[in-house]
Amino acid sequence: MNYRRTSRCSYCYEKGHNKTTCPKMREEAESDPSSWAAVKLNRIKAKRKATVRKCSYCGEPGHTKRTCTEKPIDAEKLNLANRVWRAKLMESLKEAGIGAGSLLRVKDTRASYTLREEDLLLVVDIKWDSMTVDTSSWDYRQKDPSISFTLLNRVINPNHDRQMICLHQRTGKKIPLHVPQLYDKETIELFQYSSRNSIEVVCPSDPTPPNDWLICDDWAQKVM
Repeated sequence: MNYRRTSRCSYCYEKGHNKTTCPKMREEAESDPSSWAAVKLNRIKAKRKATVRKCSYCGEPGHTKRTCTEKPIDAEKLNLANRVWRAKLMESLKEAGIGAGSLLRVKDTRASYTLREEDLLLVVDIKWDSMTVDTSSWDYRQKDPSISFTLLNRVINPNHDRQMICLHQRTGKKIPLHVPQLYDKETIELFQYSSRNSIEVVCPSDPTPPNDWLICDDWAQKVM
């Protein structure tokens, strides 16, 4: 059943249009420039001129988000920051031995209420697309001069998905989990959300991201 309402003109009270497109008002205004219809039409035109459209991205008038010159500049900054962060993350993943095929052991149950201490987990998948610079820790953002909180706030719907799919050896079920906290060479936390030190690697495996994961020169354009 269609509940969509039909518009009704507040000038002529006919259905199917509103007063801004009312043919009767325009006809009367053209035939008599001093009529009430002409006064109403002039008010509508003046209101349209007074309404200045602003860009939904930068907030400046005179253009739209699609034609904004500031957006591609910010996108390139974000893409560069993302490549730098991912390079550091890749180095940490290799050092920790976290990749598809890694065997993990639960040290405490903070990582997930479904786990028990000493449970074993086999990493069956890494969600590479969920690991982007907008998931970086606050400390990392403060240390990296190429990014700012304002710039990262440009990201629509920041990603907080769990980065691993693990096979729970006790139950045989697949469980999404955050990776253990990882650090760069300056011992700065890389992730805002992680399993902290609740999980440890007992049998390492090399991380194998997609070929273009480290380059990724179009991520920002998709999320801004």
